[in-house]
Amino acid sequence: MARSADDVANLGLTPLVEVYSSLNWESLLPSSSGTDLEPLEAASPSISAAAQTIRLSADRLGQIDTSNLVPQVADPLRSARDQLRGLSGALDAATDASNLAPGMLGAQTPRSYLLMIQNNAETRASGGIPGALAVLSLDKGKLTLASQSSAGAVGVMSPIVPSDPEQQQIYSGRMGKFMQDVNLTPDFPTAASTAQAMWERKTGQRVNGVISIDPVALSYILDATGPVKITDPELVALASAGLPTELTGRNVVQTLLSDVYARIQQPILQDAYFAGVAQEIFAALSDGEGNAKGLIEGLTRVLMRAVFWSGRVCQQNSPFWQSTHLAVPLLVPAFPLPSSVSTSTTAQARRWTIT
Repeated sequence: MARSADDVANLGLTPLVEVYSSLNWESLLPSSSGTDLEPLEAASPSISAAAQTIRLSADRLGQIDTSNLVPQVADPLRSARDQLRGLSGALDAATDASNLAPGMLGAQTPRSYLLMIQNNAETRASGGIPGALAVLSLDKGKLTLASQSSAGAVGVMSPIVPSDPEQQQIYSGRMGKFMQDVNLTPDFPTAASTAQAMWERKTGQRVNGVISIDPVALSYILDATGPVKITDPELVALASAGLPTELTGRNVVQTLLSDVYARIQQPILQDAYFAGVAQEIFAALSDGEGNAKGLIEGLTRVLMRAVFWSGRVCQQNSPFWQSTHLAVPLLVPAFPLPSSVSTSTTAQARRWTIT
């Protein structure tokens, strides 16, 4: 027990404290000007070594038979063992994140992701109908939102985008025909890969993955950036029907899930407002509005509701991506949406929750 305590203090916690002190958290946030990701890449070996130390110490304590120990010794031992196991899981997750995050943020090559903002007012299996669409581009941490569109603007796929026959039989061919219906299936890898294929067919652009969030996640971003005033003339005109011209974490959910339907009658204009609001919010995020602490806390809450799918084969086969605990400190993903319906989908989806 003493050896484990010494290892945890000197080989586990000390490297982590050094890593934490060396990172400029404000500079690590995605922004419109770019981010220096080298410190995060450099921190990965130290995080991995600390995780290994904690794991070995937890295993060592787990091998001690407490049945013959007096309670004064057995109880603290069990408590220490349980805490180390929990810490081990978090550090394994941090190791995975430090290995994957730089690549996902475009450290080596630019990455692009189709951002689907699901509208929970119109229910689908994975949350809500895909309303606003945009391409989120990341190049060395520089975040830009481009190619803004809506699910309706993608049009009708003819022929339909093929998917698993069993799922088509259950959920109909609509999931391969309309972007609004890709997530009739609860299997997000299928929904995401279908959305990727539809976007490529419509625009000619093949994105690296798909990220899905909802208006609640947008409210978390606004909590972090602060209020965002609508400046786009088209949005201002639409807002004149009785919608707010300043969006906050308190009013954006009500606005997007209810008021927009009550105030704007035409579905095409509803989509335009929804997409425009999303662009305004992400513009504030990419401009770095808000302080670093607030943004990190806000993005942490966003990840609680986000689902991510990668179309990169090398990432799919990565032991980090395949692990069931891929996350960052304080974040632990729940199990991916079940893929038992479709055995043909190899890419992985990841849903995140706060511990």
